[in-house]
Amino acid sequence: MRLLRTASCFALILMAAAGTRAQEFDPARLAAAVAPFVDAQTVVVAHVDLRSFDAASVVPRIAEVMRLSDADRQWAHKDLLEGIKRLKDAGARDVFALVNVADVPKAPVVIVVPLGPDANADAIAEGLRPGSDQPAVRLNNAIVAGFAPAIERTKSMRPAARPEIAAAFQAAGNGAAQLLFVPSTDARRAVEETLPSLPAEVGGGPTKAFTQGIVWAAASAQLPPKKLSLRVVIQSANAEAARAFEHELSALFAALGREPSVRELVPKFDELAKLLAPKVSGDRLTVDLNEENGGAAALGSLLLPPVQAAQTASRRARSTNNLKQLGLAMHNYLSSQRTFPPRSSYAADGKPLLSWRVHLLPYLESGDAGATLYKEFKLDEPWDSEHNRKLIERMPAVYRSPLSSAAAGKTTYVAPVYPAAIFGAKEPLQIKQVTDGLSNTIMLVEADDDHAVVWTKPDDIQIDAANPAKGLVNGRTHGLLVLIADGSVRFIGERIGQRALKALLTADQGEVLDAKDVP
Repeated sequence: MRLLRTASCFALILMAAAGTRAQEFDPARLAAAVAPFVDAQTVVVAHVDLRSFDAASVVPRIAEVMRLSDADRQWAHKDLLEGIKRLKDAGARDVFALVNVADVPKAPVVIVVPLGPDANADAIAEGLRPGSDQPAVRLNNAIVAGFAPAIERTKSMRPAARPEIAAAFQAAGNGAAQLLFVPSTDARRAVEETLPSLPAEVGGGPTKAFTQGIVWAAASAQLPPKKLSLRVVIQSANAEAARAFEHELSALFAALGREPSVRELVPKFDELAKLLAPKVSGDRLTVDLNEENGGAAALGSLLLPPVQAAQTASRRARSTNNLKQLGLAMHNYLSSQRTFPPRSSYAADGKPLLSWRVHLLPYLESGDAGATLYKEFKLDEPWDSEHNRKLIERMPAVYRSPLSSAAAGKTTYVAPVYPAAIFGAKEPLQIKQVTDGLSNTIMLVEADDDHAVVWTKPDDIQIDAANPAKGLVNGRTHGLLVLIADGSVRFIGERIGQRALKALLTADQGEVLDAKDVP
């Protein structure tokens, strides 16, 4: 996961860097710097010049445009900016990201930072290291970071001459960031031999129109404070191949436009296809979108909805993972204590003290970190005692939903409080009492932000019998994300009926549900 965040970090840097211009631009120098790490299977090369943009002003602006969640925005503003500063302070200038077919799909991105005369190799390696099992090493006078298998492959690879990389850098133009697609001749030939025709679902036609139509492609962009622009250059094998590729690309856009899933993702797909249609000039195709021709603004308005939808899907996936971790911790607790945790711990006089979320800490996947934090609580004091109140700000990340914008120290992962629910009573529930079956009973829910609670507080969500979905439907996802008592996580559509939802909330009422009852 941390390497994925590293790749995301590079993508954000790439976008931010496009907002300024490089002080120098030497395509041959860039191609030479990356040459020791490029072989016949390298298909993507991206480059950022760290010295050429003001990250402190541009990154927050990009985060705003992308409408990141509060958690991601905090990461972008703090961790990312600090990481960029550390790399720059360590003498890093050029940062490359490479994608090699041999590393797909498990470890597709390798980060390369060439070492200049004033560079601090150790500091750069520390800044790039995604995790203990994802090393950053010194190789060919550069620091290389990525998953271990990709690093080992890079160490033993035999570089191949790829003159098209310099040509693609030249076409990308004088900017602080470039993105190149450079399939080798052998790779394109292999595609032609193994897949001579495209699937009918994407328009059919000969694959050769694409393998000869894209010898390489280069993209560059400008973002504020410069004028918005996007330029894409595609190099074809010859003029005839360029015209054939334009024809097949048009057929591909038409086929995609007929797909319901594409229409759902990009409602104005026809407008987008027209906007991205390239112009042919000799053996090259180009797309130029800028403020002068109105293309940049149009592209932004067309892409924002699908980008937001993709962001929501990504956040929902991450929230699902959080709930899975909580489910595992619940079952670890059950194995140890023979019951699920009580909704709250209580003082001798019956006053609630600390939430189940606190008592779950030693059983979380974080292991020692959770157990250490748990030991810092005074278990005989309430959540808002002078001592325990200081620990609220140290809420574990697993309790922070990527779908939530709740204040720091608050969580939307709560137990549904309802008669016959797992957390419906004061006493902890034993597994034998879940007679409806673990797979048919909701254990935890993700509430909306209005029902977020301080994570240490013995507070959850009271289910409204007249409207049981109240507070549970997320406006971003239009549904409910719930942890089932067997440890699985389900997304339930907002159209679920009251009877079905109540049946899922209760543990021992004997209701029978059909699949159609749960959208």
